[in-house]
Amino acid sequence: MNAHEITEQFAICSKQFVLYLSHSAGDYTELAAATQTLSQRDQVDLLDGKIWLTFPTYAAALDVFGGIVGDDGPTHTNSYDGPGRVYALLAGPDGLITENT
Repeated sequence: MNAHEITEQFAICSKQFVLYLSHSAGDYTELAAATQTLSQRDQVDLLDGKIWLTFPTYAAALDVFGGIVGDDGPTHTNSYDGPGRVYALLAGPDGLITENT
């Protein structure tokens, strides 16, 4: 299974909202700037390259998702426009919702 399939199945089976993040942001400073809505602990965990986060509600998941800067560039809640980019994929109990490509 690839990361997309894992994320979707994880969300369906757990009946939660699951956010998958991966990056090639370079250093921690770039990663932290591109993921301002994550806790520092989650940012450090993401340094390894990928992380899955779970949320009990769509609103909570969307709040974090909205602040992740991916290939689309800055978001409405994160104006970071440097070289670091973080891929985000959001799935819920009914399957895939969106991604930031």
